[in-house]
Amino acid sequence: MSHVRRPVVAGLFYPGHPEVLRRSLDALLQARPLLGSPPRAMVLPPRSQARAGEAIASACTLLQGCASQLRRVYLVAESPYTGHDDAPHFDGHGHFQTPLGRLAVDQQRVAELVDELGGFTDDKAHDLEHRLEAPLPYLQRTLHRFRLVPALLPVGAARAATRLLQGALNDDEGLLIVVDQPESTLARRLEAEAATRRLTCQPVTEAEHGRPLALSFYP
Repeated sequence: MSHVRRPVVAGLFYPGHPEVLRRSLDALLQARPLLGSPPRAMVLPPRSQARAGEAIASACTLLQGCASQLRRVYLVAESPYTGHDDAPHFDGHGHFQTPLGRLAVDQQRVAELVDELGGFTDDKAHDLEHRLEAPLPYLQRTLHRFRLVPALLPVGAARAATRLLQGALNDDEGLLIVVDQPESTLARRLEAEAATRRLTCQPVTEAEHGRPLALSFYP
């Protein structure tokens, strides 16, 4: 079994050529000002660069100011590939691959969460699901030394979702990213948990219709 999770949407959601991808991301990120404090959590849409690149870049650009503080990025999404249990499905690969290089998985933290939450590793689901891959190139251009904690949830797994979100938000050296639409059930669970912690929600809205495309939560 491979220890690297290979990209499945390179060339579809974002350019597959490393230099083209680098230039396109830098153009998106450099067009946005570095203002405010870094977020504790974000909701990013599982969309292509063509459809949501500006919104994702707007949310991610503030991460450039906290690159030295973050050791882990928790990537969480719902997926139909996990089945119907109420437990998180963690990635068991050692790395995630993108055209910009490999990102290491924090296997120690994954093992801790498997024990704490009753979850398990499920490489097959992660190989099939593209959602967690979508924001990776943006993170590679804004952060530097960090490890991934990738987790997929069965659709509607309320208990597992709540416990996983709480565990990620309790990590002072971690950033939580929910990869879903802002109006999704999982995003609303994060909003509710953020409200109990008195985090401020800031939407990134669509220019044409004013609909939120991404959310950031600040202390």
